[in-house]
Amino acid sequence: MARIATVSVDRAEGLQLQLLQKSKSLYGGVLPGIRQILLFDPDLAVPASQMYMASSAGRPDWAFTWRPCAA
Repeated sequence: MARIATVSVDRAEGLQLQLLQKSKSLYGGVLPGIRQILLFDPDLAVPASQMYMASSAGRPDWAFTWRPCAA
């Protein structure tokens, strides 16, 4: 089975730690597995979360309007 990179509570730092704490507060102190995977790469987590929220809201076209910010 392939190993999937995740972020644990002990190893999170910076932006990952802030996102982790916010996620834990939303889920009653538990960090769901999908959040552990997405927090490994915050650049992937933002569009993935937007796509999930758009599909949950019944607006699948909204997710594809996201554009990355210029660095």
